Amino acid sequence: MYGARLIYVGDPMCSWCYGFGPQLTALRDALGKRATVQVILGGLRPYTENTWDDGLRRYLREAWENVARASGQPFNFGLLEREDFVYDTEPACRAVVTAHAMNEEAALPMFLAIQDAFYRDNRDPVQPEVLSSIARESGLMEGDFLSRFGSEEMQTTTRAHFEASRRMGIQGFPTVLIEGNGQVGLLAHGYSRAEAMIETAEKFFGGENPAP
Repeated sequence: MYGARLIYVGDPMCSWCYGFGPQLTALRDALGKRATVQVILGGLRPYTENTWDDGLRRYLREAWENVARASGQPFNFGLLEREDFVYDTEPACRAVVTAHAMNEEAALPMFLAIQDAFYRDNRDPVQPEVLSSIARESGLMEGDFLSRFGSEEMQTTTRAHFEASRRMGIQGFPTVLIEGNGQVGLLAHGYSRAEAMIETAEKFFGGENPAP
């Protein structure tokens, strides 16, 4: 029986969230059935309309190299050669919201799959057809996903996620909170190792409350 909830706030197109993915998975596996996982989409660069410029691409290359060194996650930098890419993270966030609407347990797997597709495989997660193929590969019905993904309901729900993140006062991604028995504790603010988060979580289960 689940006794607590992990609240993960991030964006599937956030590079530090991508680097953090294996650590989050290890945390989830260590806690097992003692905690469910709720994903809140924070919105890193939502509703961007312009293509990225040379300055942003240089900044991102340096940032991605830093994440690769810290996390060991594989990065493919080929996408940075494109000049026509629009770094809008709303569609990827909405894809996770849509996956959750189809199956509550599909949100985190979809989040992680989009990260792999973007950073490792250089697929464009701004495009609905790319997101629908990722959904299919994640075990969701592609047609159902597409019909829901473009709906006003999913767009509204995604905006509600962004607003919830702001109300929570989240200052950066990834952030992980643990909630249970009327208490909320902070496990991670920024990239963190699974071992440290697990240790903090065990203290939380033991009655200590790491302040958020």
